[in-house]
Amino acid sequence: MAWPNVAIHAYLRETGQLTREKEEELRRAHGQGLQRILSFESPGGGFGWYGGRGAEPGTTAYGLMYLAALAKVHEFDRGAMERSVAALERIQSPDGQWTSPALTGYVAWALRRAGKEDTKALGLAEQFLKGVRDSDPYTLAMVANAFPWRPNLDRLAQSAKDGFWSTRQKTWTQARLAAGDVETTALAVIALAKHDAQLADQGAAWLIRQRAAHGAWGSTQATVLALQALEATGAREKSNVAPRLFVNGKEIPDAFEVSDKAQSFDLSPHAGKGTVEVTIESAAKVNAQVAGRYYLPWGTDDLIRGVEGLNLSVTYDRNEVKMGESVTCTVKVQADAFMVIAEVAVPPGFTVDSSALDALVRKGTVDKVAQSGRTITFYLPGKDAAFSYELRPRYPVTVSVARSVAYEYYTPDRRVISPPQEMVAR
Repeated sequence: MAWPNVAIHAYLRETGQLTREKEEELRRAHGQGLQRILSFESPGGGFGWYGGRGAEPGTTAYGLMYLAALAKVHEFDRGAMERSVAALERIQSPDGQWTSPALTGYVAWALRRAGKEDTKALGLAEQFLKGVRDSDPYTLAMVANAFPWRPNLDRLAQSAKDGFWSTRQKTWTQARLAAGDVETTALAVIALAKHDAQLADQGAAWLIRQRAAHGAWGSTQATVLALQALEATGAREKSNVAPRLFVNGKEIPDAFEVSDKAQSFDLSPHAGKGTVEVTIESAAKVNAQVAGRYYLPWGTDDLIRGVEGLNLSVTYDRNEVKMGESVTCTVKVQADAFMVIAEVAVPPGFTVDSSALDALVRKGTVDKVAQSGRTITFYLPGKDAAFSYELRPRYPVTVSVARSVAYEYYTPDRRVISPPQEMVAR
């Protein structure tokens, strides 16, 4: 998620608002983002899903796009960019494509954004795409971004339905269903922002309605594309007057300030009971979202939601343990997907044997493990997996272990839930 820092840097510099302090802060962030993405570089150049893996066309194109954007605001060794281009040339098929027409469009888009207009690979890709008759909006959006010629843009505009674009295929990140529609609509909005502003605005409004309460769009890729789409449609109008906020007809003074940054305001002290009317007045176009929070106790219908091709089981060899003893947690995931995330709860007051988690990665049972607070996140290759690890109580306690969740990473709506369990340490 280092993309926003690059966009902020470019905007502040273009508008003359870049202070020395802010520039230094952004340069530190750029350095961290650069080191992070380079940790995913493959031995022969390009990027894989994980560090040390072979280069994949999609992830390499994504990395190349980021590096190309970063190069406009930050000085660094451009060797990684050249290695990425060389990797893409090596894995391109003789007919000019990378795996599929949509992915070919994405890679070609990345090459053009990196300034590689004269490469043989780009020419082969364009010739291949000219012969493609794929009418799916996702493919059309990729091609229109790579080669924004009027015929490509017109075909994309004509494929819209009710102000958004829906795809029947999986995206290169394997997103599908609602998640795939978010990526497709965002790509279409980016391509059409200058060609058909009215239609692009409709797509941007649809994206706003799909945003989750916490401000994101499910997966990292969907969120990055949606933010880029909103930036593309929101850059046409500027105002030096702050928006005004009204709740039930009463203005809330100084609720917002003049800024392009995302701002939030707590409405609860002003809302009261019953119907609440929220009005925002602005001299320029703004994207607004109202989000609410509420609590519902667990019910039997909420505990486990079955999803075809995905299941999760989290069990313990015992639910009562004495101090000094250990309890074994066994996780079983049944999956037929591209990448599955399992977020397994850790009982409060218990510690996990981290060496056992490291061993799971070394054996290839899981791709990656991350522990945060009372949750262990397992990145799985998308196939069936079963593994165990031990936990030990730190002190006597009787607790309820939170639910555990498994979901397809790029299609997070496809998820299953393992219910809470009781655990006692004596």
